[in-house]
Amino acid sequence: MCRYQRVKALVIAYTHQAQIARAHLLRGSNALLIFVEDASCQNMHIRVLNRILGRRDAISQVFPLYGRKNVVEAALRDKGDDPKRVYLIDGDFDVLTGRVVGSSVRLCRLRAYSIENLLFSEDALVRIAEESSIDENLGSIRKKMAFETQWKQLIREFEQLFVHYAVVSHLDLPIVTVGFNVARLIEENSDHIVLTRSAVKKRICDLRTEIVGLVGWKTFREEVRRLRVASKLLADQSLYISGKDYLLPVVHAYLRKHFGLRDSFKGLTVRLAGYLEPDISPEFRDFVRNAEKQAFELIGASH
Repeated sequence: MCRYQRVKALVIAYTHQAQIARAHLLRGSNALLIFVEDASCQNMHIRVLNRILGRRDAISQVFPLYGRKNVVEAALRDKGDDPKRVYLIDGDFDVLTGRVVGSSVRLCRLRAYSIENLLFSEDALVRIAEESSIDENLGSIRKKMAFETQWKQLIREFEQLFVHYAVVSHLDLPIVTVGFNVARLIEENSDHIVLTRSAVKKRICDLRTEIVGLVGWKTFREEVRRLRVASKLLADQSLYISGKDYLLPVVHAYLRKHFGLRDSFKGLTVRLAGYLEPDISPEFRDFVRNAEKQAFELIGASH
């Protein structure tokens, strides 16, 4: 192991222990001690979890471990000495690629690409639009938004692009995927904001060229064919499209253009989280509620 790798390993170990210690200090103010990947937008996580648990003060903090791998490893190392500790990771492309992660009863992997994917319900977006609009009422906003039609169209536009992104992820290729700014695929004028189909097609063509250059046509075709079949088997293709990096910026721009939204991206996620519908992700809902119930029973039994 080189010096850089040793230092990195020490930093990760320190971060893990520091967050465990911090969680212990804040144990009394949290129904569960939830370790997550990302340090950004903690209030979004807190609101999502409190909506699921049905109490505004059930969770006051979440504890970032700075990376998916770190969260999985922490869950696998957990000795079970604190029944409140649980671990949460995003689904990334796993629902499409079938990637396996380590198994732990304390670990929850979202079925969606990211936690932000759970925020985009029609009711939530209509409410945010109403709060931002000066004159329009809920009925006119709902009609103007035409959520179901526009949402399905947006997912169709992104579907093949994210199949190609999933190929890159599954083959672990050094090619930029969600780091490619979605704003480069959006066209905005005085009246509308649209995802530009020609820009998306060009992005797919450029990706194909990069992938083929690294793995060849045969491997590329096999991977794309396999993932397209997997995609068709899903009832909801939005599950493998990045809510954080792609869907959120488009929704943000749409609300800003048509309803006068003034929030930042992160501000919008916090507001949307306040309207989360727990049933949108039954597996996640049940994991969190069962974890709280089991922690309560175990703690009660020890006293």
